[in-house]
Order: sequence, then structure tokens, then C-alpha cells
Amino acid sequence: MAEQSIFIRGLIERAANLDRAAHAGHARAMREAARDLTNLSSKIAQLYQILGDRLMGDPSPASDAEIQRALDYAADTDRFDPDFLPWPKPGAEPAGATDAEKPA
Repeated sequence: MAEQSIFIRGLIERAANLDRAAHAGHARAMREAARDLTNLSSKIAQLYQILGDRLMGDPSPASDAEIQRALDYAADTDRFDPDFLPWPKPGAEPAGATDAEKPA
């Protein structure tokens, strides 16, 4: 009978430890999810700025490489770059620029 009691107490203790671990893991998962949501919201705001520049006919069109960089960034769901803007990056060559027009 005493062995059964020790066994049951051990099971209860392990269950309590698992419960505490699950809550700790849940809290960590919630923090990570909140961070991911914040990053996603920021990334959407960045991409909104880029689309606005393109749709409003920015007088200095970006190079194909800069456009591709923005598309690649948008497609990479695991990546967030808080310094992605300004876009296009200063010094990026404009689309269709001749050698004489390219920044030095």
C-alpha cells in the first residue's frame, strides 16, 4: 500500500511538473507569436510604402534589381528586416539608366 501511495504521489508530481512546463512553453510560444505578428505588421507597412511609390509613378523608377529585391523580401515569410526602407536604396541605379546616367 505504501508503495502504491509513493507511486501515485510520483505520478501527481510528474503531472504537475509537466503542467508547469507546458505553461512555461505556452508563454514562450505566445511571446514568439506576438513578436512574429509585430514583425509581419511592420513588413506589411514597408511593402505598402513600396507599392505606393510604384503605383503613384515615382519619378525616379527603381532598377530591376531593386524591384526584384523587394519581391524577394516580400516572398520570404521568415525574414524581417527593420532597415529595409528606404526603398529603393540610395545609390541604386534607376531602371533603364545608361552608363552615363548610372550613379558613380
